[in-house]
Amino acid sequence: MRRFWSVAAIVMVPAVIVVCSVGHFPLRVFALLVCLGGLFVALACLVRGAVARYLCIIVFSLCLPLAGVEYYYYNMVREEVGIHVERGGIFAKGLAQKDPVTGYAPVPGASVRSRAVRDGVMLYDVTYTIGKDGWRVTYPAPDADTAVVFFGCSFTLGEGLQDDENFAYLVGKLSRGKYKVFNYGLSGYGPHHMLALIQHGLPELKNYKHVIAFHVAIRGHQRRSAGLSPWDKDGPRYFLENGNVVRRGTFADNPPYFWEGTMEKWLSHSYTFLGLREQLTEVLGPLKTLQERMALTEAIIVESSREFRKQFPGSTFEVLAWPPDTASMLTTALEKQKVPVIDVEQWLPGYARNPGQYIIPGDGHPNAEANRLVAQHIVEFLERKVQP
Repeated sequence: MRRFWSVAAIVMVPAVIVVCSVGHFPLRVFALLVCLGGLFVALACLVRGAVARYLCIIVFSLCLPLAGVEYYYYNMVREEVGIHVERGGIFAKGLAQKDPVTGYAPVPGASVRSRAVRDGVMLYDVTYTIGKDGWRVTYPAPDADTAVVFFGCSFTLGEGLQDDENFAYLVGKLSRGKYKVFNYGLSGYGPHHMLALIQHGLPELKNYKHVIAFHVAIRGHQRRSAGLSPWDKDGPRYFLENGNVVRRGTFADNPPYFWEGTMEKWLSHSYTFLGLREQLTEVLGPLKTLQERMALTEAIIVESSREFRKQFPGSTFEVLAWPPDTASMLTTALEKQKVPVIDVEQWLPGYARNPGQYIIPGDGHPNAEANRLVAQHIVEFLERKVQP
């Protein structure tokens, strides 16, 4: 029997080494824990001292439940990311590149196809066209004297929609080119990207008689402002110091958590870490509560409004709060600072009863109908706001 356990131990050692070295094995950590468990079982039968034997048994006892937890999160995370999207990172492959201002930005002149499939069903098959200015194309308006600017994330970009289906494009189309629309939205962006863009300057807006800006807000932006997005390592980092918004490099320069860098690369092989990362970032990050993250997010939006109106005297800055819950989270604090908030839910009939009618099935982003209705109401708003 002793010979058997000796052979088992000898076999388990190279097994552990092989598992650690395999690059794309999805259950690497699970297999590693199983192999380690087997190794310490073998060692427990080989060692002579009682203390050493008990230690081996303890390690084995830890490995098995940890392997079970890993397998559980493997299935859970795999189900959550069951949408297969032909893209790299969070964007369609080839859509974005590194950028010194925002960390990443669209590639000027790019035309990128993005397909999303879930359980064999096509959710969308669209093309994102980026203009020479480096942002998604909008409706031509060569004679417009009013610029309408949209800041935001994938909701503003129009993720899952064709170029002519997102609300930014439709505002130009429905107004028949009366307004020149600028779509400064990109998947994964947050308010901090908007502020970085404004602070860097937007010279393309200088020649317009009227300039109206909208920040499209969703409730998840409070996490992005705090640096809790794994894709935004090079994003601009802002701190709230004595009531002032101060930029200090990027999230890579000032990592929010101790596991940033090489440690995170290793931890990312674990489905347990991936499954619990959101909770870990909130508990262990510098901004642990929703109130702290909201305070920073609101301050960034207020500073964006202040800086935008300073650069463009007479301009207007509005916040479009996309449901659910965004308006209730933002309205009180922002309106105290004279930043108007528009609750988009009022433009989507029946949203409270059936929000699913306004999202891409299986994806979660606003569908073409939601974008059409929002564009229609924005045009009506502009007609009231802009005086000849």
